[in-house]
Amino acid sequence: MSVLAAQAPVSKAFSQYDDAIAARIETGKLKLPVLPLAIQRIMEMNSNPEFDVQALSELIHQDQTLAGHVLRVCNSSIYAGTYKISSLRQAISRLGGHAMVKIAVSVTMQGEIFQVVRFREEIQEIWRHAFASGLYAQEIAIVRGAPDPQMYMCGLLHQVGKPVLLQTIVSVARQLDSVLDESEVARLLAVYHTRVGTLLATTWKLPATIVDACRFYEQPGDAPTPATEVYVTHLASRLADGLLEGQVPACDPALLDAIGLTAAHWATLQSKEEEIKAMMGAISV
Repeated sequence: MSVLAAQAPVSKAFSQYDDAIAARIETGKLKLPVLPLAIQRIMEMNSNPEFDVQALSELIHQDQTLAGHVLRVCNSSIYAGTYKISSLRQAISRLGGHAMVKIAVSVTMQGEIFQVVRFREEIQEIWRHAFASGLYAQEIAIVRGAPDPQMYMCGLLHQVGKPVLLQTIVSVARQLDSVLDESEVARLLAVYHTRVGTLLATTWKLPATIVDACRFYEQPGDAPTPATEVYVTHLASRLADGLLEGQVPACDPALLDAIGLTAAHWATLQSKEEEIKAMMGAISV
Protein backbone atom coordinates (compact mmCIF):
# COMPACT_ATOMS: atom_id res chain seq x y z
CA MET A 1 0.00 0.00 0.00
CA SER A 2 1.30 3.46 -0.89
CA VAL A 3 1.54 6.39 1.51
CA LEU A 4 -1.63 7.92 0.09
CA ALA A 5 -3.83 4.93 0.78
CA ALA A 6 -2.61 4.82 4.36
CA GLN A 7 -3.54 8.44 5.04
CA ALA A 8 -7.33 8.16 5.01
CA PRO A 9 -10.13 5.65 4.33
CA VAL A 10 -10.53 5.08 0.59
CA SER A 11 -12.52 2.80 -1.68
CA LYS A 12 -11.16 -0.56 -2.70
CA ALA A 13 -10.93 0.54 -6.33
CA PHE A 14 -9.04 3.69 -5.34
CA SER A 15 -6.54 1.68 -3.30
CA GLN A 16 -5.96 -0.61 -6.25
CA TYR A 17 -5.30 2.32 -8.60
CA ASP A 18 -3.09 3.98 -6.01
CA ASP A 19 -1.01 0.85 -5.52
CA ALA A 20 -0.77 0.19 -9.26
CA ILE A 21 0.48 3.72 -10.00
CA ALA A 22 2.93 3.69 -7.11
CA ALA A 23 4.28 0.32 -8.25
CA ARG A 24 4.79 1.51 -11.81
CA ILE A 25 6.71 4.55 -10.59
CA GLU A 26 8.86 2.62 -8.13
CA THR A 27 9.72 -0.18 -10.56
CA GLY A 28 10.44 2.12 -13.48
CA LYS A 29 7.51 0.72 -15.48
CA LEU A 30 5.57 3.98 -15.76
CA LYS A 31 5.10 4.66 -19.47
CA LEU A 32 6.47 8.09 -20.31
CA PRO A 33 5.85 9.92 -23.59
CA VAL A 34 8.83 10.53 -25.85
CA LEU A 35 9.85 14.13 -26.41
CA PRO A 36 10.08 14.68 -30.19
CA LEU A 37 13.72 15.12 -31.19
CA ALA A 38 13.04 18.40 -32.97
CA ILE A 39 11.43 19.87 -29.85
CA GLN A 40 14.29 18.60 -27.69
CA ARG A 41 16.77 20.44 -29.90
CA ILE A 42 14.56 23.53 -30.05
CA MET A 43 14.39 23.66 -26.25
CA GLU A 44 18.17 23.32 -26.08
CA MET A 45 18.40 26.34 -28.36
CA ASN A 46 16.17 28.26 -25.97
CA SER A 47 18.94 28.14 -23.36
CA ASN A 48 21.22 30.10 -25.70
CA PRO A 49 20.45 33.85 -25.85
CA GLU A 50 21.96 34.06 -29.34
CA PHE A 51 21.05 30.82 -31.07
CA ASP A 52 21.08 30.33 -34.85
CA VAL A 53 17.61 31.27 -36.11
CA GLN A 54 18.28 29.56 -39.45
CA ALA A 55 18.86 26.29 -37.59
CA LEU A 56 15.56 26.88 -35.75
CA SER A 57 13.72 27.32 -39.03
CA GLU A 58 15.25 24.12 -40.42
CA LEU A 59 14.26 22.15 -37.30
CA ILE A 60 10.65 23.27 -37.48
CA HIS A 61 10.58 22.50 -41.22
CA GLN A 62 11.45 18.88 -40.45
CA ASP A 63 7.93 18.43 -39.10
CA GLN A 64 5.44 19.72 -41.64
CA THR A 65 2.52 19.41 -39.22
CA LEU A 66 4.39 21.50 -36.66
CA ALA A 67 5.42 24.01 -39.33
CA GLY A 68 1.80 24.41 -40.38
CA HIS A 69 0.60 24.97 -36.82
CA VAL A 70 3.38 27.50 -36.18
CA LEU A 71 2.50 29.51 -39.30
CA ARG A 72 -1.19 29.45 -38.38
CA VAL A 73 -0.43 30.83 -34.92
CA CYS A 74 1.91 33.46 -36.37
CA ASN A 75 -0.94 34.68 -38.57
CA SER A 76 -3.48 34.80 -35.74
CA SER A 77 -4.86 38.14 -34.58
CA ILE A 78 -2.52 38.37 -31.60
CA TYR A 79 0.58 38.26 -33.82
CA ALA A 80 -0.76 39.54 -37.14
CA GLY A 81 1.08 42.43 -38.78
CA THR A 82 0.43 44.34 -41.97
CA TYR A 83 1.08 41.33 -44.19
CA LYS A 84 0.44 37.60 -44.03
CA ILE A 85 3.38 35.47 -42.95
CA SER A 86 3.99 32.78 -45.57
CA SER A 87 7.29 31.29 -44.39
CA LEU A 88 9.07 30.42 -41.16
CA ARG A 89 11.84 32.82 -42.13
CA GLN A 90 9.32 35.68 -42.22
CA ALA A 91 7.84 34.53 -38.91
CA ILE A 92 11.22 34.53 -37.19
CA SER A 93 12.03 37.93 -38.66
CA ARG A 94 8.81 39.42 -37.32
CA LEU A 95 8.48 37.69 -33.96
CA GLY A 96 12.04 36.76 -33.03
CA GLY A 97 13.64 33.41 -32.34
CA HIS A 98 12.55 32.95 -28.72
CA ALA A 99 8.93 33.71 -29.56
CA MET A 100 9.08 31.04 -32.26
CA VAL A 101 10.51 28.56 -29.76
CA LYS A 102 7.63 29.31 -27.40
CA ILE A 103 5.05 28.77 -30.15
CA ALA A 104 6.68 25.58 -31.46
CA VAL A 105 6.99 23.97 -28.02
CA SER A 106 3.47 25.02 -27.02
CA VAL A 107 1.69 23.62 -30.06
CA THR A 108 3.68 20.38 -29.79
CA MET A 109 2.92 19.95 -26.10
CA GLN A 110 -0.77 20.60 -26.64
CA GLY A 111 -1.01 18.35 -29.67
CA GLU A 112 1.11 15.41 -28.48
CA ILE A 113 1.50 15.44 -24.69
CA PHE A 114 -1.65 17.13 -23.42
CA GLN A 115 -3.95 14.67 -25.17
CA VAL A 116 -5.92 11.96 -23.34
CA VAL A 117 -9.18 11.08 -25.11
CA ARG A 118 -10.78 9.46 -22.06
CA PHE A 119 -10.25 12.67 -20.07
CA ARG A 120 -10.84 15.25 -22.78
CA GLU A 121 -12.39 17.91 -20.52
CA GLU A 122 -9.87 17.42 -17.72
CA ILE A 123 -6.91 17.60 -20.09
CA GLN A 124 -8.24 20.76 -21.68
CA GLU A 125 -8.44 22.39 -18.26
CA ILE A 126 -4.91 21.21 -17.40
CA TRP A 127 -3.60 22.57 -20.70
CA ARG A 128 -5.22 25.96 -20.23
CA HIS A 129 -3.69 26.21 -16.77
CA ALA A 130 -0.26 25.17 -18.10
CA PHE A 131 -0.32 27.69 -20.93
CA ALA A 132 -1.58 30.52 -18.72
CA SER A 133 1.13 29.68 -16.18
CA GLY A 134 3.78 29.85 -18.88
CA LEU A 135 2.55 33.25 -20.03
CA TYR A 136 2.40 34.59 -16.48
CA ALA A 137 5.88 33.25 -15.70
CA GLN A 138 7.15 35.08 -18.76
CA GLU A 139 5.48 38.31 -17.62
CA ILE A 140 6.86 37.94 -14.09
CA ALA A 141 10.38 37.64 -15.50
CA ILE A 142 9.83 40.76 -17.58
CA VAL A 143 8.42 42.94 -14.80
CA ARG A 144 11.23 41.98 -12.44
CA GLY A 145 13.68 43.21 -15.06
CA ALA A 146 15.22 39.82 -15.84
CA PRO A 147 13.61 38.41 -19.02
CA ASP A 148 14.44 34.72 -19.30
CA PRO A 149 12.95 32.40 -21.95
CA GLN A 150 13.29 29.47 -19.52
CA MET A 151 10.68 31.01 -17.23
CA TYR A 152 7.98 30.41 -19.83
CA MET A 153 9.01 26.76 -20.06
CA CYS A 154 8.95 26.40 -16.27
CA GLY A 155 5.37 27.64 -16.17
CA LEU A 156 4.25 25.65 -19.21
CA LEU A 157 5.66 22.33 -17.95
CA HIS A 158 5.33 22.53 -14.16
CA GLN A 159 2.28 20.21 -14.19
CA VAL A 160 3.35 18.06 -17.13
CA GLY A 161 3.02 15.02 -14.87
CA LYS A 162 -0.78 15.34 -14.94
CA PRO A 163 -1.41 14.25 -18.55
CA VAL A 164 1.00 11.35 -18.04
CA LEU A 165 -0.93 10.29 -14.94
CA LEU A 166 -4.27 10.53 -16.73
CA GLN A 167 -2.94 8.25 -19.45
CA THR A 168 -1.68 5.89 -16.75
CA ILE A 169 -5.12 5.87 -15.11
CA VAL A 170 -6.62 4.84 -18.47
CA SER A 171 -4.12 1.99 -18.66
CA VAL A 172 -4.80 0.87 -15.08
CA ALA A 173 -8.55 0.99 -15.74
CA ARG A 174 -8.11 -1.59 -18.52
CA GLN A 175 -6.02 -3.72 -16.19
CA LEU A 176 -8.45 -3.59 -13.26
CA ASP A 177 -11.69 -3.33 -15.23
CA SER A 178 -12.96 -0.59 -12.93
CA VAL A 179 -13.30 3.21 -12.98
CA LEU A 180 -12.81 6.02 -10.48
CA ASP A 181 -15.03 9.02 -9.88
CA GLU A 182 -13.82 12.57 -10.59
CA SER A 183 -12.79 13.28 -7.01
CA GLU A 184 -10.66 10.13 -6.86
CA VAL A 185 -8.94 10.97 -10.13
CA ALA A 186 -8.27 14.50 -8.87
CA ARG A 187 -6.78 13.12 -5.68
CA LEU A 188 -4.38 10.87 -7.55
CA LEU A 189 -3.29 13.80 -9.71
CA ALA A 190 -2.73 15.98 -6.66
CA VAL A 191 -0.56 13.40 -4.94
CA TYR A 192 1.53 12.07 -7.81
CA HIS A 193 1.84 14.79 -10.47
CA THR A 194 4.94 16.50 -9.10
CA ARG A 195 6.77 13.19 -8.76
CA VAL A 196 5.80 12.08 -12.26
CA GLY A 197 6.51 15.51 -13.74
CA THR A 198 9.98 15.53 -12.18
CA LEU A 199 10.62 12.04 -13.54
CA LEU A 200 9.47 13.06 -17.01
CA ALA A 201 11.50 16.30 -17.07
CA THR A 202 14.58 14.38 -15.92
CA THR A 203 14.04 11.65 -18.52
CA TRP A 204 13.66 14.30 -21.21
CA LYS A 205 16.93 15.86 -20.00
CA LEU A 206 15.34 19.26 -19.59
CA PRO A 207 17.30 22.05 -17.88
CA ALA A 208 17.60 21.81 -14.10
CA THR A 209 15.47 24.94 -13.74
CA ILE A 210 12.49 23.14 -15.31
CA VAL A 211 13.09 19.96 -13.32
CA ASP A 212 13.11 21.98 -10.08
CA ALA A 213 9.96 23.86 -11.13
CA CYS A 214 8.15 20.53 -11.62
CA ARG A 215 9.37 19.17 -8.31
CA PHE A 216 9.09 22.14 -5.94
CA TYR A 217 6.57 24.61 -7.39
CA GLU A 218 3.87 23.73 -4.82
CA GLN A 219 6.24 24.32 -1.88
CA PRO A 220 9.06 26.52 -3.24
CA GLY A 221 10.61 26.79 0.21
CA ASP A 222 11.39 23.04 0.04
CA ALA A 223 13.92 23.53 -2.75
CA PRO A 224 17.41 22.66 -1.42
CA THR A 225 18.74 26.05 -2.51
CA PRO A 226 16.78 29.27 -3.05
CA ALA A 227 15.62 29.13 -6.66
CA THR A 228 13.91 32.13 -8.21
CA GLU A 229 12.41 30.05 -11.02
CA VAL A 230 10.58 27.87 -8.49
CA TYR A 231 9.04 30.89 -6.77
CA VAL A 232 8.18 32.43 -10.14
CA THR A 233 6.48 29.19 -11.21
CA HIS A 234 4.55 29.04 -7.94
CA LEU A 235 3.26 32.59 -8.42
CA ALA A 236 2.52 32.02 -12.11
CA SER A 237 0.48 28.93 -11.22
CA ARG A 238 -1.54 30.91 -8.68
CA LEU A 239 -2.16 33.71 -11.17
CA ALA A 240 -3.29 31.14 -13.75
CA ASP A 241 -5.69 29.65 -11.20
CA GLY A 242 -7.13 33.09 -10.58
CA LEU A 243 -7.56 33.83 -14.28
CA LEU A 244 -9.28 30.52 -15.03
CA GLU A 245 -11.49 30.70 -11.95
CA GLY A 246 -12.40 34.34 -12.51
CA GLN A 247 -10.97 35.41 -9.17
CA VAL A 248 -8.14 37.75 -8.27
CA PRO A 249 -5.60 35.83 -6.17
CA ALA A 250 -4.66 37.36 -2.85
CA CYS A 251 -1.41 39.30 -2.80
CA ASP A 252 1.30 37.50 -0.82
CA PRO A 253 3.94 40.06 0.22
CA ALA A 254 6.39 37.36 1.36
CA LEU A 255 6.16 35.61 -2.00
CA LEU A 256 6.60 38.85 -3.91
CA ASP A 257 9.63 39.67 -1.79
CA ALA A 258 11.18 36.26 -2.49
CA ILE A 259 10.96 37.00 -6.22
CA GLY A 260 12.00 40.63 -5.93
CA LEU A 261 8.62 42.12 -6.83
CA THR A 262 6.82 45.12 -5.41
CA ALA A 263 3.15 46.03 -5.05
CA ALA A 264 3.49 48.01 -8.28
CA HIS A 265 4.79 44.92 -10.04
CA TRP A 266 1.83 42.97 -8.69
CA ALA A 267 -0.57 45.54 -10.12
CA THR A 268 1.16 45.28 -13.49
CA LEU A 269 0.76 41.51 -13.49
CA GLN A 270 -2.93 41.86 -12.67
CA SER A 271 -3.33 44.17 -15.66
CA LYS A 272 -2.07 41.48 -18.04
CA GLU A 273 -5.19 39.31 -17.75
CA GLU A 274 -6.86 40.28 -21.04
CA GLU A 275 -3.59 40.08 -22.96
CA ILE A 276 -2.95 36.59 -21.65
CA LYS A 277 -6.49 35.49 -22.50
CA ALA A 278 -5.91 36.70 -26.06
CA MET A 279 -2.65 34.74 -26.26
CA MET A 280 -4.40 31.62 -24.98
CA GLY A 281 -6.93 31.94 -27.77
CA ALA A 282 -4.22 32.24 -30.39
CA ILE A 283 -2.37 28.99 -29.62
CA SER A 284 -4.81 26.13 -30.00
CA VAL A 285 -4.07 23.04 -32.05
